[in-house]
Parts: sequence; structure tokens; C-alpha cells
Amino acid sequence: MRLMRQFGIIAGMTCVGELMHYFIPLPVPGSIYGLALMMIALMTGMIKLESVLETSQFLIDAMPLMFIPAGVGLMTAWGQLREILLPVTVVTFVSTVLVMGITGRVTEILLAVTARGRAKGETASQELKEEVLAEENVIAEELREAAKHETEKIKHLLHGEVTKSEEPEATDCVARSESAEAEETAKTEHAAAEATAVHGKKGGSIMGMDEAMNEVIRNSTIIGIVISLLAFDIGSALRVKTGLAVLNPLLISIILVIGFMVAFNIDYGSYIRSARYLSYLLTPATVALAVPLYQQLQLLKDNLLAVVLGVLAGVLTSLGSILVLCTIFHMNHVEYITLLPKSITTAIGMSVVQELGGYTTITVASIIVTGILGNVLADPICHLFAIHSPIAKGLALGTSAHAIGTSKAMQIGEIEGAMAGLAIVVSGIMTVVGASIFATFR
Repeated sequence: MRLMRQFGIIAGMTCVGELMHYFIPLPVPGSIYGLALMMIALMTGMIKLESVLETSQFLIDAMPLMFIPAGVGLMTAWGQLREILLPVTVVTFVSTVLVMGITGRVTEILLAVTARGRAKGETASQELKEEVLAEENVIAEELREAAKHETEKIKHLLHGEVTKSEEPEATDCVARSESAEAEETAKTEHAAAEATAVHGKKGGSIMGMDEAMNEVIRNSTIIGIVISLLAFDIGSALRVKTGLAVLNPLLISIILVIGFMVAFNIDYGSYIRSARYLSYLLTPATVALAVPLYQQLQLLKDNLLAVVLGVLAGVLTSLGSILVLCTIFHMNHVEYITLLPKSITTAIGMSVVQELGGYTTITVASIIVTGILGNVLADPICHLFAIHSPIAKGLALGTSAHAIGTSKAMQIGEIEGAMAGLAIVVSGIMTVVGASIFATFR
């Protein structure tokens, strides 16, 4: 019952996001509205973290499975892609590598600069505290010497070695020295307290069998899901057994499902009728990305400039590299604008290309291929560009490979997943604006 309640909360936020998408005339998908609403609700305390935590983690862990039907759908785009396959392949591959690498590298550099600035500030503050403390110690020592001297005078007074006229002066000196000593002790304790506070901070019979297979899958509500799950399980086992990054579970599962469909002459329409329920979970899973993002909120606040500029560098790299490569391959204007939103989530990308007048089918195919490439090549690209920070890795994957890249980021770590989820939103908004500008360049 607890998990049902948690799913109900996430589904409710998803529903509100869908309504906002319907009524607000902006190319922003309902999942992004829902994510933003969930984030606001968590930040304001309207929804407690424990009220959605377990179900969110399950949905996020299952995200790679939700992309299998869309990946298999590349079969339907072959007719349009065949004529421009080479340029689209090159543009997609080169752009994906550059966006991931530059986003991560720029973020890495900005994080290092910010860290050095922070360290310098802390060092300067510590040095100032040490100087003040040293000065106070000197003053304390002088006061102790003065007090010692006055004490000696008092001793002489008590032994009758000073005149009676000096008695009031001696008494005043003792009072002053005791007061000074108490004041100095308080200052020293205060300085020590301040110093401590500073230190705390993924044939006929054969034809008859084919038809029968299509009919079974078409009328089943589970076979397509089971086939997808088995394929993903095989892909995961191969990855674990070999340790090879190229044997990405998502890529292997898509290849296996397509191979199964070709072997048994199953059309995509029959498969998707049975497997579509996997895709239905993608929207609430995207909304659930607000949970790890909320958990890393302080990290985001501390590195806000690096996050924004890193994603901006990635978006400009994506749009710029597509412009240059499409010019080199002499692609026409419609083909060019078709590829502009290739690095953002499908829902936003489709809205952008419809607005610009491109080929929606090719856009969807390029977005899916971009996501798969980012998912598969994440490790070698991060190694090539020396991207080590969890924040930089997450932003690089989210900016270059949208939700499919985010599923990979979640497998790497919570910080990476949270930053990738944030990058989907930020890069999507930036691309909506940037694509409209770059569409006028050729």
C-alpha cells in the first residue's frame, strides 16, 4: 500500500504536468513540468522525501528498459534515413562526442576554478584569523608582563618599601591589570571559537507461423515486455561477464529484439502494441528524477555557475557542430533543421522540429541514436576528455544524450544521475531558444 501511495503521488504530479503542457503554449513536455513541480513540492515541504523515495528509486533504476521500444522503432525510420544515412551518421556521432566531451571538460575546468577561489578565500580568512590571534597573544603577553611588574610593586608596598602615597596607585594598577587580563582571556577564547567555526565548514507453413506469431504478440499485453526484459537481462549479463563498455545492455537488448523480430517476421506494430506499456512509465520516471536532484540540492547551489555555463557550452557545441557538419555534407535546409534538436529529449525535440518544419521521423531516430551512442560511449569519452567529477559526468551525459544518457548516469552514481536530470531540463530550454536562432543561419 505504501508503494502504491508513493506511485500515486508521482502519477499525480505527472498528470498536472501533462495538463500544463496542454494549456501552456510552449514546446515543453509534461514530464519536464512534472519534474519541476515535484522539485518545488520537495523544496517547500509539501511532499516529504520519504513519501516518494522508494518508488522513485525503482522507476529510475528501470529507466533503461523504457527506451527499448523506442530503440526498436528505428526500424520504421529506415526508408527516410537510407538516402542520407552517411551524413546523418557522421553528424550524429561527431556531435555527440563533442557535446559530451566539451560539456564535461568546461564544467570540470569551472569546478576547479571555483574550488581554487573558495580555497583561496578560506586560506585568506584563516591567515587573517591567525594574524589577529598572534597579535592578541602579543598583547596578552605584554599585559601579563605589566601585571607581573605591578604585582612586584605591590609586594614591595606590603613590605614597606614604597611610600604610602603610592598605595592608591598600586591598588589601581592591580585592578587595571586584572581587568586587562580578564579581557584578554575573553578575546583569546573568542578568537579560538571563531577559528574552530572556520575549520567546520540502461513456404505457406512458415508464413502461417509468422502470421500466428504476429497475431499472438499483437493481442498480448505482456509478451513484448517479456521479450524486452529477457533481451535486457542477456545484455546485462554479457556486460558483467566481459566487462566491455561496448556491450551496453540497452544496445544489446535493442539488437536482440530487432533480431528476434526479423527472424520471426514480426512487424513493429505488433511488437509495440505489446511493449508500449514499458514506454508509458517513462514520463513518471522522468518526474521521479526530481528526487535525486533534490537530494543533491546543496551541491547544485554550491556549483550553480559551473552547471549553467557547462550546459550552455554543450548546447552551443551541439548546434554549432551540426551547422558546420551539415554545411560540409551539403545537406539542405530541411535536413539541417531536422538534426538541430538531436541532443535533447524526444518530447521537446519533436515540438522544436515541428515548429521549424523538419522531418519528425528522422529527428526522433537521430535523438534515439544519439541517446544510445551517449549511453554506450560514456566511459571512453569521459576518459578521453579527462572528465572525472561526478557533476561534470552527469551534466555531460544529460546534455549530450538526454534521458537515455541519464539512465547511464544513474547507473554510475546518484550525483551523476541528479546532474544529468537537471541537464535535460536546462539544455532542453536552451535548445528551444538556440535552435530557432541557428535555423536562420543556412
